[in-house]
Amino acid sequence: MTSKPRTQRRNGPSKTEEAETAPMLEANDNKSNLYRMWFGAYGDTIVYVWADDFETAFEESVEWLDDNAPGILVDVTEADLKEAAEDLNIRWQPDWPDHGDSEFEKVAQHAEQDLTQIGHTTMKHGHYIPSWEWGGDEIHAGAEYNVLTERLEDGAVLDELRRMLKEERAYAKKEDFDEIDVRLQVRRWGGDLDWDLHTGDAGDDTDHRGDWGAGTIGADDTDEELDELAKDLLDQARESHAQRV
Repeated sequence: MTSKPRTQRRNGPSKTEEAETAPMLEANDNKSNLYRMWFGAYGDTIVYVWADDFETAFEESVEWLDDNAPGILVDVTEADLKEAAEDLNIRWQPDWPDHGDSEFEKVAQHAEQDLTQIGHTTMKHGHYIPSWEWGGDEIHAGAEYNVLTERLEDGAVLDELRRMLKEERAYAKKEDFDEIDVRLQVRRWGGDLDWDLHTGDAGDDTDHRGDWGAGTIGADDTDEELDELAKDLLDQARESHAQRV
């Protein structure tokens, strides 16, 4: 007896580990639904998308593929069409491609039968994906969902925190300070994060609730250094929270 063909996915990172590092895209403002999209012969290209529906998640993720993993995308070439015509025993005509010709349409449909067409007209590297090389699911709960929600939450905080740190760097330069001590205070976690950035002497802080992260801004710090400081402050506060709960 001949065994049936099958594919085993290689051992790789867990879904939680993937959720920590895979691209996360935001296709809407209300972050209503979260989708996990996979691509490639082994399903090892993962993209998470916050979107209103599955179709939007697919469209958003293939745009990411076009810029970051174009090898997954394909096009139907004339060679593919000629092969399809041969499969159907239809003679190839010298004026083809001609979508007004019903015989050519049969050929085209046969060539595309195992492909998923991408409706975007702006794709640079292909307008199809082999239908067995992609899929996706909506994620509602669990560790994977929690990691992505946390990443979404952190992203909004980090954007504002970076802006505030740059303002403090400008203040340090203006006042000719070498450095300024900064402290991130997070009083409440969750969807409605409540936090503040404190500067100066920690002894002047009167509200000691919540979780904290501390660091120093140098007057000559680069934007990249401030980005790392913002992440470090938030990581410290999260670690503090994890130790308390």
